[in-house]
Amino acid sequence: MDYLAHSPRDGQGQALPDHLLAVATRAGELGQAFGAGDLAYVAGLVHDLGKTSAQFQQYLRGLVTTGGDHKLAGAQWVYEQFGGVVAAVIAPVVLGHHGGLPALATAVGEVKKLAAPGLSQTWQALGLADKMPSPALPEWLDAKDAATCELFIRLLFSALVDADYLDTESHFHPQQAALRGQFPGLGEVHEAFTAAYASAFGSTPESVVNQVRREVHEACVKAAQGPPGAYSLTVPTGGGKTLASLAFGLNHALRHGLERIIVVIPYTSIIEQTADVYRKFVPPAAVLEHHSALASEDGAANTGLHRLAAENWDAPLIVTTAVQFFESLFAHRPGRCRKLHHVARSVVIVDETQTLPVGLLQPTFAVLKELVAHYGVTVLLTSATQPAYEKFTDLPITEIAPDPVGLAQQLKRVQFTHQPQPLTWAEVAQFMQGKPQAMAVVNTRGDAQALYEQLPGDCRLLLSTRLCGAHRRQVLEEVRQRLQEGQPCLLATTQLVEAGVDLDFPLVLRATGPLVNMVQAAGRCNREGCKKTGEVIVFEAKEGHLPPGAYQTATDQTRSFLAGQGEADLADPKTHAAFFASFYQAADLDAKGISKLRKSLDFPAVSEAYRVIEDDTTPVVECWGEAKDLLTAIGQQKSVTWQDLRRLQPYFVNLRAYELKEAQKAGLCAEVLPGSGLWRWDGKYDPNLGLQWEHDTQVF
Repeated sequence: MDYLAHSPRDGQGQALPDHLLAVATRAGELGQAFGAGDLAYVAGLVHDLGKTSAQFQQYLRGLVTTGGDHKLAGAQWVYEQFGGVVAAVIAPVVLGHHGGLPALATAVGEVKKLAAPGLSQTWQALGLADKMPSPALPEWLDAKDAATCELFIRLLFSALVDADYLDTESHFHPQQAALRGQFPGLGEVHEAFTAAYASAFGSTPESVVNQVRREVHEACVKAAQGPPGAYSLTVPTGGGKTLASLAFGLNHALRHGLERIIVVIPYTSIIEQTADVYRKFVPPAAVLEHHSALASEDGAANTGLHRLAAENWDAPLIVTTAVQFFESLFAHRPGRCRKLHHVARSVVIVDETQTLPVGLLQPTFAVLKELVAHYGVTVLLTSATQPAYEKFTDLPITEIAPDPVGLAQQLKRVQFTHQPQPLTWAEVAQFMQGKPQAMAVVNTRGDAQALYEQLPGDCRLLLSTRLCGAHRRQVLEEVRQRLQEGQPCLLATTQLVEAGVDLDFPLVLRATGPLVNMVQAAGRCNREGCKKTGEVIVFEAKEGHLPPGAYQTATDQTRSFLAGQGEADLADPKTHAAFFASFYQAADLDAKGISKLRKSLDFPAVSEAYRVIEDDTTPVVECWGEAKDLLTAIGQQKSVTWQDLRRLQPYFVNLRAYELKEAQKAGLCAEVLPGSGLWRWDGKYDPNLGLQWEHDTQVF
């Protein structure tokens, strides 16, 4: 019998033996990066074994409407042939390659439901009987350490899923498949970076700021020669850590033969800026931004739009969000896990480490420790306000920066003052109008809009996540131009500007919030040190709001901490250290019990519990700028491609799940193509305020 793997396309289907062997070969190659080459090969060879059933073959030929389960047979076969831990790590991977990794107990139960006689004869019929290796676990994998096995299974799953996706894409969309992998090598990227950096900074004028940036850069290049492991880079805002950390990553990767650099950014709003900075110093084609929320967790991640959005991170330089990176490391769906095998043998730069959710710190650093110990990963943790790592991990971390406390003193460019009485938005606006250029950072979108409405119309600007990325870039460019040319500029913004956004105001006002947020806001004041000192005013917002949950808790603890410190200097790293010590002592560092869930090998439960952001969001496309033409072109197509998604990313605005449902009911959203899952915003979009509608929850 001629077995099919996929239905005929243009009169020709894909032969099952060809598909199994191609997926096995590719999965085996991907698995080699973490010592799982043979295991991944076996998983690929058996993953679609159930398609040999008569019913499934009839289904592929259009003779019946359902094919039945095609995954159980492969899982059953590995238990019969190998048993023990080898089968226990392969079976969940095979069972989950479409719907997601099951709990191990569920996987064993599913396998026991199926008797699989005659599979030896099936191998003979497929012509693959002599293709099966005898897989072994990596020497470092302790079968008794359930948490270590849990991460290993997830990366093995990643290798199979990506191999399956890529081979299927090659069959159905060969032209699209041919576009993959066309990236410059790391050597070319490093050469371009070194030349561009020397050109940009080789003759900068002498100043304290430039001297510090030079020292930090040189320290990073030197530290890159050190062994793989975990490093930290503690540099005050404006100290040049964005490029210095990239210099570390490039030099370290080349030194140790690592394959890529993954830069993890806390917020989507600053990914765009960071990627833009990188493209000025490296070949633009080397940089892949991945910050779409389109990777589905609903079980449909292996088809359609979600499959296209699930990047496999085959570029040399990835810029992604903490949500995308860390949630993927604890995920169970194919779309989220697909890229994980490419985390092995990489440099992972975690920017603004202090923004990681406190309730997830223990399991997060447990996984980072495993990546360093067993997967050839080097981690670099960067921040101006580093957490007290010793409170939640025993991972050895080497500091790169020369004398972080001394650097903070050298780069102290602002004076903090605390407004004794709560201020209305009108009063905050009066403070801002006292200088021609000022920025106020508040805690919610609603607060930012309320303040914006109190500012004079000829010089006011607003930033929030209700503006699409392209619109935010436009506003930021206008802000920078006004600042540079000395024009009036009064900016009302949420905290999206605090971590890494390159702005330089003489006056910054910050509504009381978490301590690290207030310190980061101060980094947008007198950033270049052009003035003797900048002014940062911390105030209580009389009409303000706080996002509920962790943000409000951190704000309350900040108020208590500062009340007991007298006139604490918020620019002093010693203040940050004291705060974190107090903060972590009172916090639950594994609030969802994820460590226990990992040991139970309950992959869906772990995935559900680990959320960097509690409420999932879905992007809608705003018809801003080029987006209108892009959407018109997509509307003429039969489907949405991953190239389309990359081009549309600057025009996404995220809606929370319940907001999207309300917008759909109100007719404010429409699918770009039926069944695509790509939504277009048809409601109001204000040229100053961004996406507007009555159900806006006014959080950040």
